[in-house]
Amino acid sequence: MIHERVSFENQAGGRDVIKTALLSTDSVVRQARPKMMLLLGKTAVAYTIGTPIFIALCALAKINQETMALLVRLILWQGLTLWGAFTTSFTGYTVARSVDKKAAAGLDVSSIMESLAGLGKKISQ
Repeated sequence: MIHERVSFENQAGGRDVIKTALLSTDSVVRQARPKMMLLLGKTAVAYTIGTPIFIALCALAKINQETMALLVRLILWQGLTLWGAFTTSFTGYTVARSVDKKAAAGLDVSSIMESLAGLGKKISQ
């Protein structure tokens, strides 16, 4: 029980940072999420396109099967990590953008953040 309370209280500081960023008038702060998503998306697409080319070049270089199998496993692990990060970031960005729109409309953003924190707490249990 104490562990859950400490964990929940630690998340409160992160929510405060997000609330401050949402209400910021600084254009750099407001553009950070879209620029990050664009860069991460381009990286994921470039990785997906470049991976088969890299494997084909390795095959042309006549790399032995054991090394090739290791490279393929490494590439798959990196790709899953990259796409996992992109998917998680995109979901977070979508939620944050929804909160942005609600904040611009004058709605109370803190209640949305508290609801999401409660949902996160339920999922993590």
